[in-house]
Amino acid sequence: MIVRVADNGMGIAPEHLPRVFDRFYQDDQLNATVSNQGSGVGLSLAKAIVEMHGGTIEVASTPGERTVFTITLPKEPHFPGEYVEVAARESTGPQHYIRDYKEGEIDVPAIEASEETRSVKMLIVEDNDEVREMLSQIFSPVYSITTACNGAEGIERAGEVNPDIILSDIMMPGMSGVEMCSKLKNNLETCHIPIVLLTARTAEEYAVEGLQTGADDYITKPFNVKLLVARCNNLVVGRRRLQQKYLKQPDASVQMLSSNPGDQAILQKAVDLVLEHLDDVDFSIGIFAREMGLSRTYLFTKIKGLTGQSPNEFVSTIRLKQAVVKLTENPKASMVDIAYSLGFSSPSYFIKCFKDMYGKTPNMYRKEMIGK
Repeated sequence: MIVRVADNGMGIAPEHLPRVFDRFYQDDQLNATVSNQGSGVGLSLAKAIVEMHGGTIEVASTPGERTVFTITLPKEPHFPGEYVEVAARESTGPQHYIRDYKEGEIDVPAIEASEETRSVKMLIVEDNDEVREMLSQIFSPVYSITTACNGAEGIERAGEVNPDIILSDIMMPGMSGVEMCSKLKNNLETCHIPIVLLTARTAEEYAVEGLQTGADDYITKPFNVKLLVARCNNLVVGRRRLQQKYLKQPDASVQMLSSNPGDQAILQKAVDLVLEHLDDVDFSIGIFAREMGLSRTYLFTKIKGLTGQSPNEFVSTIRLKQAVVKLTENPKASMVDIAYSLGFSSPSYFIKCFKDMYGKTPNMYRKEMIGK
């Protein structure tokens, strides 16, 4: 088998041709003309690899016209048997990985839906059909799966389903995973969604770029399935636990729910608006959305994505957190006064909501706090 690589560049002078495969040798004429020349290792390395395969590499050049490298390799098998076996066993291409998965040689952990992962939506973005299907099968026992075959489609699907987590390959035709990640993280509607990037070991620089654009984690391919599942679950469960912590702890700050400055600003504005309308029984979601400058749909999507609550539930949570403040700072205040000052329609409804959130009635809570 013969492979020729030719260009139409400046060529190489005859006196330099015998040395082009020497390690660290560089043509002075080339150095003076090309600003990004290599270190002089590439051709020496190419020659060594070709010779290891039982082949030869030669160069011919006409100054001012072109340079041609010719690689000649034997067509018949030319490695000792043990080398061929190792190559087959260590191959990391997608077809080998799919084959091992189908044959049960990849250990897939048994993962079951829990209270923390139930109803989680995952978007898988992968251009290889079989890898995409494999990832879907791995996560489908726990998550509701939506798939896309490239970055552009991934952005479209993310807007449609508002997933709880996105798992994406980096190297894809059209729009890469890094570019998709950048666009999603710079869009206020989707910047709260955790994104995990998959990258080949030889393309880790793209993973670094992905992390710099806001990706939450990355995993190299061929990936360890247990590690992949654990990383994704940690992101999902970690967010759910933060949401529960914010919900259950009266003094927990809303800022803990996101590290993204845009999301933090939206959450703080939402809290401030609820506090402004704290005693307003008629404070509706329509008013909430209008004063936030958002559509009702966008408000629901964003608040739900960040807090795990609907806007109505979020408003109730802020009011109940303020109830704790009033109960502790005003020990003699009646439940009726507190309920109406917080915008609840009746004291009985206030008591029910408080008990649902904190596991005890407001009176019991106040007695315990005063006792401390």
